[in-house]
Amino acid sequence: MKRSLKRWTPRHKLVVSPDPKPRCATSIATQTIARPPAVIAKNNNAPGWNELGDYIMDPDIDCLVSIAQENMRLQTSMDSMCHDLKNQYESQITSLQNDSADKGRQILNLKKTVVSRDEEICTLLDIVSQLEHRKGMQTDTKKDEKDRELAELSRFSADQNREITRLGEVIDLRNQQIQLLEDHGRRLAKQLELARNASIASWLFDGSDS
Repeated sequence: MKRSLKRWTPRHKLVVSPDPKPRCATSIATQTIARPPAVIAKNNNAPGWNELGDYIMDPDIDCLVSIAQENMRLQTSMDSMCHDLKNQYESQITSLQNDSADKGRQILNLKKTVVSRDEEICTLLDIVSQLEHRKGMQTDTKKDEKDRELAELSRFSADQNREITRLGEVIDLRNQQIQLLEDHGRRLAKQLELARNASIASWLFDGSDS
């Protein structure tokens, strides 16, 4: 409910001013003598003019203004907190996504390496087969060397396959972490929204009681 400020001019004419406080302290001082005693506040708990020419605001209005200012401060603080948390979780999720993309590129490169090694093994097997077909059985020494090469290539291929499997498990774990962070971020945002609504409702309820 809006309240208008009533004051008396030196000619005792009633004037309604939209401002809760006087615009000029000098004019108030000059009007103090001409102002009837009825508009002078008897104590600090009622609105009106005191002996110094200052206007005392209604304590109910002052309380509502304080509650509104506090609600605005709390809302600004919570909005800032939500924005900071959102940026933090978005940064973490982006970092994890970039990490997963890097791991994916590493797996792709390893797969290409394995394919290349498999092609080399096939080429070596073809060479061995051609040599055996053309010249018969190779000597034991040369055969052992080829066998060792093939064994080394086979071990390398097995190591690469194990590395691919391990990187796949790492990617799955990172994806689970991303999902957990997203779920936690949604829960936290909901909790902040509930807390903000509860705080505003509490301030309004306390203000209405007062």
